[in-house]
Amino acid sequence: MESLKRVAPLSPHGKKSKVSRTTNNWCGLFNTPKGCTNYPREGGCTDQAGKEWKHGCNIRENGKHCNKSDHNRANHVA
Repeated sequence: MESLKRVAPLSPHGKKSKVSRTTNNWCGLFNTPKGCTNYPREGGCTDQAGKEWKHGCNIRENGKHCNKSDHNRANHVA
């Protein structure tokens, strides 16, 4: 049991700590009508602070996001 505690630390309440799924590295500008104004890089961009962001089309197809980085929501072709 002691070795498990070192591998997977528990919260003070005795439950395993969860990682938030809402924190992500997706560019919020990419799917806007104006598009992304950050510095482009392969598969995404880098903002002025140097943080890297991913680009992905957010149109849903068959229940899943398109997620292709070569076009955004405005340029999506079904």
